[in-house]
Amino acid sequence: KAATSAKQLLALGATRADIKNDLAKGYVTLKEPLAGLVIQPYTARSSKRCGTCEGCTAEECGACKYCLDMSKRGGPNTLRRPCVKRAC
Repeated sequence: KAATSAKQLLALGATRADIKNDLAKGYVTLKEPLAGLVIQPYTARSSKRCGTCEGCTAEECGACKYCLDMSKRGGPNTLRRPCVKRAC
């Protein structure tokens, strides 16, 4: 962690978004606050499926690489993606 000023980071070419992300992740701390910058804790985003569209309600094909990867079909479950026919 480095304590620095926002002006120095901006002078080095960092954008306000870069500074905000680095602060949220705890990579840097600022000596003085950056005006208008609201920091929220960093959380990984996960996409949610709607569950109602034609893709979400379709049956799995059982033959695509994602179906073959599923643990219920004996795969290692490393890809962790839905069947290609079940795209939302």
